[in-house]
Amino acid sequence: MGTKTNNDNSNSTEDSSVLNKSEETTDVVSSSVSGHQATSKGDEQVVLSAPEEEQLKEGEQSSQKSEEAEGVAGDGAPTEADAAEPEKAQPIVDTVYLDDSKVGIQYSNYPFSSSVVKALNEMGHRYLSRYQQTLLDSFTAGEDRWFSVNLASNRGLVIGTYLVDLAQTDLTKTTSILCVAVPKIRSYFERDLLAIAKYTGVRILSVSDELPEELVLEEVPNIVIASIENVARLKSVLDFSTLEVLYFDEVEKTIRDAEGQFLDFVNEGYSQQVLMQSSYYSQSLIETIHQCKPELNPTRIFKQHKTMPAVYSIQDSNDEVDWATCLEQILPHYLLQRLVIVSANAGGAIQSWLRVRGWDAFNASSLNELPGTVVEDLKENRIQILILSEEQFKQSTLEFEVLIHFDDINGQEQFFLKKNKRLQAMFYKSSAEDTSSEARASLADLNAVK
Repeated sequence: MGTKTNNDNSNSTEDSSVLNKSEETTDVVSSSVSGHQATSKGDEQVVLSAPEEEQLKEGEQSSQKSEEAEGVAGDGAPTEADAAEPEKAQPIVDTVYLDDSKVGIQYSNYPFSSSVVKALNEMGHRYLSRYQQTLLDSFTAGEDRWFSVNLASNRGLVIGTYLVDLAQTDLTKTTSILCVAVPKIRSYFERDLLAIAKYTGVRILSVSDELPEELVLEEVPNIVIASIENVARLKSVLDFSTLEVLYFDEVEKTIRDAEGQFLDFVNEGYSQQVLMQSSYYSQSLIETIHQCKPELNPTRIFKQHKTMPAVYSIQDSNDEVDWATCLEQILPHYLLQRLVIVSANAGGAIQSWLRVRGWDAFNASSLNELPGTVVEDLKENRIQILILSEEQFKQSTLEFEVLIHFDDINGQEQFFLKKNKRLQAMFYKSSAEDTSSEARASLADLNAVK
């Protein structure tokens, strides 16, 4: 049985959404241990769309007794057995909120090797979404972690980047094991890890079938992808004392299929770091995992849901706005955020002014139609400031944090506030007659904040 090293450049068009519900996790297919390998290379993709906030919970009500099932003495008092039985503690669930200020972060900003970054760029992956940043930040901290989050079919992109980069430190030993219960998902992990490892020399062993009785490996794999049953069999031919990371994908399915082997393997303490992912959490699942990792609790990932966006009035007069003075006061407060500027006539002048000062701005206000590539560039922070006409803004769906409107909004404050759920601040021109309570702060108030 041989390990795999990727040198192929075929395309992959799998779902690029890392944190999303995937119907594919219940499908079952098989792939051979040996054979041709495919890379995952494609167009620039948007990765990691937002997950469904509501996760499936299982068995929460079953842990509570019904009134009918409780033993009661003849006088209505609880029996001794009932009085002695303690109440079950509620599960401890950790919560991580996404950092909406971290936009435009690239893989090259992390301390990954140039070989890993080169392969990711060829696959079309340059920028990390907030979800990917949250996961990688947790992985690289080196601590055990259990994420209760639904993932899509290319979940191997994030964990694979971490594991392949780690494996390069010593190509003579096995550093990581990915226990994956579903054969089809194992094939996705194999695809992603081989593509990431393309220029590294990292050897990956993906076991999709039952292992033969006489097990012989031609060389030591650096990363193993297999079910927990096959991982247990590989103990006879591989030195697991060198393991640094043990990752369980959809750990609830591994426990379903082989709970005893799961507990034994984790309790043997081969790995310095244990990472787990599950599609849900329940009291029974927590109790099982606590048998091998007593301090490990599920972690949920949520978006930040703060108060309403801050709203500022640019000026309280009907005079023409001095947009240069306004921008000088506004921009220093939003160095990392993505901004949309609405202006009917000054778009070209604003773009020139911004670029002279080093801002990455694009003026689309004179175009008949807003190009889809510009929308994507703003979303991925390849441009930080987009200048539009009001009509373009109303007809488009954009992702940004700050809106600056240099024209009269004619009482449409609520429309602009609700246009984008990510909006953190809005600046707009209010007329002298405007009595809207939404215009509750001025630029002087903004600059008074330290």
